[in-house]
Parts: sequence; C-alpha cells; structure tokens
Amino acid sequence: MQELPTSVVLSADKIIVKSLEAVEETGDLKTPIKEGVFDESDIYGELGKVINREIKGRENDQEVTLFKSVGLSIVDIVVANYIYKKGY
Repeated sequence: MQELPTSVVLSADKIIVKSLEAVEETGDLKTPIKEGVFDESDIYGELGKVINREIKGRENDQEVTLFKSVGLSIVDIVVANYIYKKGY
C-alpha cells in the first residue's frame, strides 16, 4: 500500500527510515523503486544513526526530510517527541 505519492518521496532532500531492512515492507518506497524513479541507495540513513549523531538530520530550515517508519505508531510518536525536545 502506498500512502505518499511518489512525487512526495522524490521531493525530499533526505529520506530517513526506521530500518533499512523494513524498506521492502513499505509501498511508499517500494512503489517508486518498482517504477524505476527511486533506488534504495537514495535513502540517506536510519533514524537510529541520526539520534546517535552518526549522521546529520535536517541541516537547515529549507531542507525537506521525509521519515518513513514501519511499525507501531505509538513508538513513532515517542521517538518524534524525543527528537523534537532534543532540537535535532
């Protein structure tokens, strides 16, 4: 199932996922890959690496980041709240 149009995925400067292994479970990324307009190598990185400061998250106010999660929404809310409070 694809919830986000391919154009939204392609408009992001950085795509961050909860898990690279879970990419094949989400139609939002799987569909653009099948269409040949997006490649798994275009994914910037995993959320855990942003949180651990191994890679940078959003670097300026103009940068568009897309976070794609697969899993329980409550976990996503808790993580998003943590990141927001930390000022990442």
